[in-house]
Amino acid sequence: MTTLQQIENSLPNGFHDALVRSCHLDFVARTASLELDVCMGDAESADSDERDSYARATLVLDGLAFCEVQAPDPTYPFQQPAPLLVDLSEPDPEHPVIKSLPNDIFAGRFFVTSWNSFIYLAARHATLEWAPNQTTPPHTPRRADPRSTTG
Repeated sequence: MTTLQQIENSLPNGFHDALVRSCHLDFVARTASLELDVCMGDAESADSDERDSYARATLVLDGLAFCEVQAPDPTYPFQQPAPLLVDLSEPDPEHPVIKSLPNDIFAGRFFVTSWNSFIYLAARHATLEWAPNQTTPPHTPRRADPRSTTG
Protein backbone atom coordinates (compact mmCIF):
# COMPACT_ATOMS: atom_id res chain seq x y z
CA MET A 1 0.00 0.00 0.00
CA THR A 2 1.35 3.42 -1.01
CA THR A 3 -0.14 6.35 0.89
CA LEU A 4 -0.53 10.06 0.16
CA GLN A 5 2.14 10.78 2.77
CA GLN A 6 4.62 8.41 1.08
CA ILE A 7 4.06 10.11 -2.28
CA GLU A 8 4.42 13.51 -0.66
CA ASN A 9 7.71 12.45 0.92
CA SER A 10 9.03 11.40 -2.51
CA LEU A 11 8.53 14.87 -3.98
CA PRO A 12 10.96 17.77 -3.54
CA ASN A 13 8.21 20.05 -2.18
CA GLY A 14 5.61 17.44 -1.31
CA PHE A 15 2.12 18.55 -2.28
CA HIS A 16 2.88 22.07 -0.99
CA ASP A 17 1.21 24.60 -3.29
CA ALA A 18 -0.04 21.90 -5.67
CA LEU A 19 -2.72 23.08 -8.09
CA VAL A 20 -5.73 20.77 -8.49
CA ARG A 21 -7.13 21.23 -12.00
CA SER A 22 -9.85 18.56 -11.92
CA CYS A 23 -11.22 15.67 -9.91
CA HIS A 24 -13.00 12.53 -11.11
CA LEU A 25 -14.72 10.09 -8.76
CA ASP A 26 -15.76 6.62 -9.95
CA PHE A 27 -17.94 5.05 -7.29
CA VAL A 28 -18.28 1.71 -9.11
CA ALA A 29 -14.53 1.27 -9.65
CA ARG A 30 -13.84 2.86 -6.22
CA THR A 31 -11.27 5.30 -7.61
CA ALA A 32 -10.54 9.01 -7.41
CA SER A 33 -8.31 10.82 -9.90
CA LEU A 34 -7.03 14.34 -9.33
CA GLU A 35 -5.27 16.10 -12.18
CA LEU A 36 -2.79 18.47 -10.63
CA ASP A 37 0.32 20.52 -11.14
CA VAL A 38 3.00 19.58 -8.62
CA CYS A 39 5.52 22.19 -7.51
CA MET A 40 8.97 20.88 -8.48
CA GLY A 41 10.87 24.15 -8.08
CA ASP A 42 13.76 25.00 -5.83
CA ALA A 43 12.50 27.60 -3.37
CA GLU A 44 16.05 28.82 -2.81
CA SER A 45 16.84 29.39 -6.49
CA ALA A 46 17.46 32.93 -7.71
CA ASP A 47 15.99 31.93 -11.10
CA SER A 48 12.20 32.44 -10.96
CA ASP A 49 11.58 29.81 -13.68
CA GLU A 50 13.43 27.20 -11.65
CA ARG A 51 11.86 28.37 -8.38
CA ASP A 52 8.30 28.26 -9.75
CA SER A 53 8.61 25.07 -11.82
CA TYR A 54 5.56 22.74 -11.91
CA ALA A 55 4.94 19.33 -13.49
CA ARG A 56 1.53 17.94 -14.50
CA ALA A 57 0.51 14.63 -12.92
CA THR A 58 -2.54 12.59 -11.99
CA LEU A 59 -2.97 11.41 -8.43
CA VAL A 60 -4.92 8.14 -8.52
CA LEU A 61 -6.50 6.63 -5.43
CA ASP A 62 -7.58 2.99 -5.69
CA GLY A 63 -9.89 1.27 -3.23
CA LEU A 64 -11.54 4.60 -2.50
CA ALA A 65 -13.29 4.42 0.87
CA PHE A 66 -14.66 7.95 0.80
CA CYS A 67 -14.18 11.47 -0.49
CA GLU A 68 -15.63 14.50 1.23
CA VAL A 69 -15.39 18.01 -0.18
CA GLN A 70 -16.18 20.60 2.45
CA ALA A 71 -18.16 23.61 1.35
CA PRO A 72 -16.03 26.68 0.69
CA ASP A 73 -16.00 29.58 3.11
CA PRO A 74 -18.52 32.00 1.55
CA THR A 75 -16.20 34.95 2.23
CA TYR A 76 -13.50 33.44 -0.03
CA PRO A 77 -13.41 33.77 -3.87
CA PHE A 78 -14.50 30.16 -4.42
CA GLN A 79 -16.32 30.85 -7.70
CA GLN A 80 -13.19 31.89 -9.59
CA PRO A 81 -12.44 29.64 -12.61
CA ALA A 82 -8.96 28.61 -11.50
CA PRO A 83 -7.10 25.56 -10.19
CA LEU A 84 -7.36 24.98 -6.45
CA LEU A 85 -4.21 25.78 -4.47
CA VAL A 86 -3.78 22.94 -1.95
CA ASP A 87 -1.46 21.50 0.69
CA LEU A 88 -1.61 17.96 2.08
CA SER A 89 -2.52 17.81 5.77
CA GLU A 90 -2.73 15.02 8.30
CA PRO A 91 -6.16 13.37 8.52
CA ASP A 92 -8.52 14.70 11.16
CA PRO A 93 -8.42 12.04 13.92
CA GLU A 94 -11.84 13.19 15.15
CA HIS A 95 -13.58 12.75 11.77
CA PRO A 96 -16.27 10.10 12.39
CA VAL A 97 -15.63 8.20 9.14
CA ILE A 98 -11.84 8.23 9.55
CA LYS A 99 -12.22 6.85 13.07
CA SER A 100 -14.12 3.87 11.63
CA LEU A 101 -11.73 2.94 8.80
CA PRO A 102 -10.05 -0.49 8.75
CA ASN A 103 -6.26 -0.68 9.10
CA ASP A 104 -5.64 -1.26 5.38
CA ILE A 105 -7.11 2.16 4.49
CA PHE A 106 -5.11 5.39 4.76
CA ALA A 107 -6.66 8.83 5.04
CA GLY A 108 -5.52 12.34 4.29
CA ARG A 109 -6.90 15.75 3.53
CA PHE A 110 -5.94 18.62 1.31
CA PHE A 111 -6.39 22.14 2.64
CA VAL A 112 -7.85 24.26 -0.17
CA THR A 113 -6.39 27.73 0.33
CA SER A 114 -8.76 29.45 -2.08
CA TRP A 115 -11.78 27.98 -0.23
CA ASN A 116 -10.49 27.91 3.36
CA SER A 117 -11.79 24.33 3.62
CA PHE A 118 -10.67 20.71 3.18
CA ILE A 119 -11.00 17.82 0.76
CA TYR A 120 -10.91 14.53 2.70
CA LEU A 121 -9.81 11.30 1.02
CA ALA A 122 -9.40 7.71 2.18
CA ALA A 123 -8.28 4.76 0.05
CA ARG A 124 -6.21 1.58 -0.07
CA HIS A 125 -3.52 2.69 -2.51
CA ALA A 126 -2.25 5.87 -4.14
CA THR A 127 -0.10 6.44 -7.22
CA LEU A 128 1.20 9.56 -8.92
CA GLU A 129 1.29 9.27 -12.71
CA TRP A 130 3.27 11.92 -14.59
CA ALA A 131 1.66 13.39 -17.71
CA PRO A 132 3.09 12.01 -20.98
CA ASN A 133 4.53 15.34 -22.06
CA GLN A 134 6.31 15.86 -18.74
CA THR A 135 9.83 14.82 -17.96
CA THR A 136 9.46 12.54 -14.99
CA PRO A 137 10.98 14.49 -12.12
CA PRO A 138 13.58 12.81 -9.94
CA HIS A 139 12.11 11.30 -6.80
CA THR A 140 14.34 13.06 -4.33
CA PRO A 141 13.36 13.08 -0.68
CA ARG A 142 11.36 16.06 0.44
CA ARG A 143 13.39 18.77 2.11
CA ALA A 144 12.88 18.90 5.86
CA ASP A 145 10.80 21.80 7.08
CA PRO A 146 13.08 23.91 9.29
CA ARG A 147 10.10 24.58 11.59
CA SER A 148 9.61 20.87 12.14
CA THR A 149 11.04 19.16 15.20
CA THR A 150 10.89 15.75 13.49
CA GLY A 151 12.94 16.86 10.45
